[in-house]
Amino acid sequence: MASANVVTEQYPSGGEVASAEQSCNTKFSSGDSAGAIAAASVGLSNAQRGAHQYTRFALFLCRANALKSLDKIEQAQLDYREALRLAEKQLGPFDPELVKPLTELGRIRSSLDDQEEAELLLLRAKDITHRNSGIFNVEQDDLLEDLTSMYMSQGRKMKAKMQQELALRAAEESFGEDSPNIVPALHEYANWAAEAGNFPAVRKSIERAIHIQEQAFGPNHLGLIETLRLRARLFSLHPTTKTPQTGERALSRVADIYAAQEHVDQIDLMKARTDLGDWYMRSDKRYMDKWHRLKQRHQGKALHFYQQAVTKAREDGIDPRIINQFFGAPKLIRHEASRTSFYGREIDRSLRDGGRIVIEFQVSSKGRTRNWQIIEDTVNNPDVTKAVIFRVETSLFRPRFIDGKPVAASGVRYAFEIEQTGHGLQLGEVKGPIFVRTRSQ
Repeated sequence: MASANVVTEQYPSGGEVASAEQSCNTKFSSGDSAGAIAAASVGLSNAQRGAHQYTRFALFLCRANALKSLDKIEQAQLDYREALRLAEKQLGPFDPELVKPLTELGRIRSSLDDQEEAELLLLRAKDITHRNSGIFNVEQDDLLEDLTSMYMSQGRKMKAKMQQELALRAAEESFGEDSPNIVPALHEYANWAAEAGNFPAVRKSIERAIHIQEQAFGPNHLGLIETLRLRARLFSLHPTTKTPQTGERALSRVADIYAAQEHVDQIDLMKARTDLGDWYMRSDKRYMDKWHRLKQRHQGKALHFYQQAVTKAREDGIDPRIINQFFGAPKLIRHEASRTSFYGREIDRSLRDGGRIVIEFQVSSKGRTRNWQIIEDTVNNPDVTKAVIFRVETSLFRPRFIDGKPVAASGVRYAFEIEQTGHGLQLGEVKGPIFVRTRSQ
């Protein structure tokens, strides 16, 4: 059995193995993975003298967890397999203790793209929970989420749907069909349905979650906020042009719920009102190239909600420092994520190293960028510079506001770190935007 290269640690005689197991679990739970590995290794060395098999199982399992947390996947995999072997030998093939090593092994095999073994391991873990806790048990939630993700990545949508329906049914059987405790399961079902493109199912799940929470807590309970924001986020993925209204209604209600609180947090209220503008600024991306009028309408909606947020904040007497936090400088809302890698013969032939490009530009009162200027360039390649300017050109900002009105702001900067890879240059860390100065200064 291969073991990790670790620094050993001594424990009092007479209780070496038990002390090592306790120390490993304590150190791992506190974030000291290296210490946990060391403690488990000492315990396993002492356990060779005839310790109980279950104790050795616990030590291997703890060490495997610590190794995995340090991304030592190959070593972790060996320890999980040994823990599984010991548990099967000592406890039998259907003991609940087998679920943890089976699940973690399944996740590792999936990450290594061995989907066939991953599926077998996860399904076996699921079967053990069914044997011990019944088919409809909430203990299997993480397993069902893993299986759903794996099936979706393989394009097996019906298999994924079965896992999500089982998770929802288990929550209903455990807590009751009208219990607020099933709301997280409804959220998960809605997330899956959005990924699968089944937006009628998204709407049904979210509306059911809202109804359950309203009946249990009332229409202005803060617990509704997560569900409403999820609705806005998921419907931003919808392929039709009518969905911004869905997001607007959900986020408007979030703002109303915060405003209805007896002791409202000013930052939460300000963010909720500002999110309405950000929603429309982001939704503009889908129509960048096709529907110019719709794009302009979304920009107008965004500016309307921004201005409304500033006006209401001032009327409500919200601390000016909080207003300035949201609107005192341009805030990046979205950018075009493409062109982050600059492959190709022209670039590869002309460059051997990466570099740094700093661009200074202006953000208009509508949140668009213009007047781009390269103020530092150690890459010196026109292809890379062109791709970097494209990134800035397609960025959208929440504009700066002065006296309740949007204004242009100059002196906004991006700093691009360009990295050399085996296939060419790649956009690394992007620092910014940094607001340097304004037109009025």
